[in-house]
Amino acid sequence: MKTNSKIYSLIYEHTENQQLKKQIERHVCDDEWNILDEFENINKEDLNSFDQKVRDAFLCRVSSLSFKYKIVKPLLNNILDILRDLESHDHKIALKGFIYHNYAIVLGYMGKAKTKQYQTYLNEAEKIYNNLDAEYDLMFLELHK
Repeated sequence: MKTNSKIYSLIYEHTENQQLKKQIERHVCDDEWNILDEFENINKEDLNSFDQKVRDAFLCRVSSLSFKYKIVKPLLNNILDILRDLESHDHKIALKGFIYHNYAIVLGYMGKAKTKQYQTYLNEAEKIYNNLDAEYDLMFLELHK
């Protein structure tokens, strides 16, 4: 996958499910936004723990881009469960930052950009991106502040 994003690269390189990797590449590299069905059709039970979290993160992202908040809200409500066990390796920490960043964006789409939760998520993502020296990703994060 060709991208300048260290965060996306770390996530992609450690995703094992080929169908999931294909959809990540379509979304990130080909800038395809209307691929909600493709993410929903990936059976979560067939994925390892990391890939399940990756699927949820991208599902939340593409659902919000399609204004499918019925899908988004349970994912937002389960953020603590989704973030659990994302501490030990750079790719897991990158996913954690990606989740914080994108969940903040989702809150913005939902009209909640002035909430404490929105700012907390952006701040957490920024800390992670700084720790991973993800300069390209930090530039995009600044756009959402």
